[in-house]
Amino acid sequence: MQTSTDVIFINSIMLKIADVFSNQETTNKLRAHIVKELIAKCQTILETNVFNKQEFATRASQPLMSNDPQQRMITLKMFSYLPSFIQTRIDIQHQILNLLTTTTNEQERLVANQTIYLISCGSELFAKSIMSKVQGTVLSGKFSSDTCRHLIEAIGNVSGDSNTAMCLFERIEQLYT
Repeated sequence: MQTSTDVIFINSIMLKIADVFSNQETTNKLRAHIVKELIAKCQTILETNVFNKQEFATRASQPLMSNDPQQRMITLKMFSYLPSFIQTRIDIQHQILNLLTTTTNEQERLVANQTIYLISCGSELFAKSIMSKVQGTVLSGKFSSDTCRHLIEAIGNVSGDSNTAMCLFERIEQLYT
């Protein structure tokens, strides 16, 4: 049985972990170890017992802006285990979609697609938000055919509104056929 002291301890530890995770001095090996040995194995406990999810997401999302694709992939994997931490964080969702559409690293694109899929399965709000962002991009018509291909991948990985997805596919087809 958990006490309130346990929950306070868990929350404090998670903020410290977020600080270590986003510190520029931290190696990718340590980041990967944090994700694999702590976040992945304690996913359920963290999802239910961490109350400062917004603050954790703010601190831990810094590596998404890194020039290092390995660092960004590790961060994507971390967020795929913790969907409730970013379900209302439009800024982080935008970073994930931006990584998908701008990276030239195929492995990073694959991890971004997997992350979008896993997060959208756990968060209907995230799925709707990603679809809304993709829709805005598609309707603007201001993207390359390469970006178009990546947006189609994103749509295919989002569990959510199939009517919106079909409309987006039709719009992309109109723009690029």
